[in-house]
Parts: sequence; structure tokens; C-alpha cells
Amino acid sequence: MKGIIGVARYLNDNAEMLANEIVQKISQSPNFEALKEELEQAIIVYTEFIRFLGKSLHSSENNVPEGLVEWSKTNGKRTASQGERVSIIITRYPPTRLVFIDYLTKISIEHGLSSEEFVFINK
Repeated sequence: MKGIIGVARYLNDNAEMLANEIVQKISQSPNFEALKEELEQAIIVYTEFIRFLGKSLHSSENNVPEGLVEWSKTNGKRTASQGERVSIIITRYPPTRLVFIDYLTKISIEHGLSSEEFVFINK
């Protein structure tokens, strides 16, 4: 659990930097198209998500934490308020998830997490 706490702290302390790197990496994916404003908004959203993830790692719940549900609703409302269809969010999940997993893998290795701890974080 000590390693997970270190990862949680790292995510909280470096959320904005990680969000910038992740958005840059995602935007380089084949067939990925987004306006500059969308990328800027993605950085804000991912920064919030990474901080949420860092906080949620202190929980041993096996179900979806309530905070994640609220974050998802807010993200959907934000997208809808911009005149976008909420379903557009889902089309971006596969490349986003792959990039997030790559970053979480690297961070987990750097913090010496066991396989079980790494799986816990990915869940």
C-alpha cells in the first residue's frame, strides 16, 4: 500500500504536467482530430481526473467511487453545454485509455509497485 500512496501523491502533485503530456500524446494518435480549444479543455478535464484518481487511490472500494460518477456527469454536461453530443466523448476513450495505461505503467514501475498494486490502480 505504501507504493500506491506514493503514486497517489505523485498524481496529485503532477496532475497538470501529466495532463499536458497525455493530451499531447493522444493528439498524435492516427485519425485523432480536435480543435485547439478542445485540447485545452481536455487538459483541464484530465488534470481534474488525474487529481481525482490520486485521491481515490486511498480508497479500497471495489465499486465505482461516487466522486468518479459525479466527475463523469460534470464532464458530460460540459460537453453538452458546448453544443457537442455526449457520445463524442466515447469515441475518444480507446486512444485515451491506451495513453493513460502507458503513463500509469511507467509511474507504477518508477514507484516499485507490485503487479497486484498496478492492477488495483488500473481498476
